[in-house]
Amino acid sequence: INVISTQKGYDLREFSLMAFGGGGSLHAVALADELGIKKVIVPLSPGNFSAIGCQLAKVRYDYVRTVVNDINTIGEEKYNQIYEEMLKEAVRDLDAEGFHGEKETLFTATADMRYKGQAWDLNVPVVYEIQDGPMEFAAIRERFEEIHKRTYGYTMNDDVVIVNLRLAAFGEVPALEFRKTDTVSEEIVPEAIKGVRKIYFGGAYCDSVVYDRMKLFTGNVIEGPAMIEEYAASIPVPPQHIAYIDQFQNIIISRKENDYAD
Repeated sequence: INVISTQKGYDLREFSLMAFGGGGSLHAVALADELGIKKVIVPLSPGNFSAIGCQLAKVRYDYVRTVVNDINTIGEEKYNQIYEEMLKEAVRDLDAEGFHGEKETLFTATADMRYKGQAWDLNVPVVYEIQDGPMEFAAIRERFEEIHKRTYGYTMNDDVVIVNLRLAAFGEVPALEFRKTDTVSEEIVPEAIKGVRKIYFGGAYCDSVVYDRMKLFTGNVIEGPAMIEEYAASIPVPPQHIAYIDQFQNIIISRKENDYAD
């Protein structure tokens, strides 16, 4: 988690932790507490999360052109020319896959950039004229310096080098509509309680209520220590934590002092 967040300059306290897979929810709250993340989100049927993602994933093609030169040498005209060539190739490939027009296709551009003399690149979101309309070429350097400062804490006056120009092309697959529940109930039905079990939390065994997730409703609030069970996944709710069922049947777990329903 640190590799993909803190080490890249992101403050984990501004994010929630999504738990998926059959075992992900077992460890999510402990990890969130250790890292200062305020909320854990456990979607319905987390064991099927990856399989659903495979079915809904966009078709993707990636294109890259290596230039290895400073921004001013490449120039705005050459920069846009390279993207125009990649875009034509991308449109052709997506068309062959059966994706046509703006509603079915999506394109994003990035550039691998660094200060002259550096050995490591930063991948920077950029724009190009054909896709985004007229732009100030100087904005590319500004974006690079913003990400460099966030990642390393400083910027330099040295020349900025573009190593690679990249284009990602996506064919849009129809989205899955997740059903939203408008009925909210704070009352937990007796059938949802499976019993009481001793569960090990924080160095000691605690008498913990065990719940059947499929019998919980939007608006239900569960105070830890507790365990929420479903097919292929178990979701522990430690002491001093609350689990809230939202309108999409996600379980939102947070410490009691946080606003779990926000």
